[in-house]
Amino acid sequence: MLTSQNYADLTAKAQALCPGAKVVRKQSSWLMWAIHGFFCGVTFGSYRSFMSRFATSIGSSIYIPEEWGVTTVDHILPHECRHIWQSRKGWHLGFALFYLFFPLPFKLAWGRFWSELDADREEWKAQLAAQGEAAFPTIRASAARRAVSVCSVDYFWSWPKSWGTKRYAEEAEKVIAGR
Repeated sequence: MLTSQNYADLTAKAQALCPGAKVVRKQSSWLMWAIHGFFCGVTFGSYRSFMSRFATSIGSSIYIPEEWGVTTVDHILPHECRHIWQSRKGWHLGFALFYLFFPLPFKLAWGRFWSELDADREEWKAQLAAQGEAAFPTIRASAARRAVSVCSVDYFWSWPKSWGTKRYAEEAEKVIAGR
């Protein structure tokens, strides 16, 4: 379980990657609880893991479940900081609309699919920089796992699973090849 000191230390690490970022305890945010309630409602209760399984970035805040360990958060900070960069680059409201609704809210939510894939590429690049060739199997496994997740209820079925799996595998190989 993360402590207040862990959150402060993680904020310092996040700011090194993305100036102005802050890591926040997800369970202490009324906004995160409101989003959780919305997700539970629109999925008829099948999506109850938002508060415990997912980091969420909104604006410059990275909301992290308190149950996670420091190693897990260290691993996903490049991913979440990439979402902050995406939001800043695309103007916050514009990014939110792109992420949530472009071109459709589900099944063909290319904006959400692309945003997650782009953030995953950043995470893989960080793994590759830290571990070298030893990261290859981890990156490939992450690509397979993330493709299934991003194309499922976890991300409101953002893209057809067969398309997503193929694209994630291709992108993982590009990162491994240094392209």
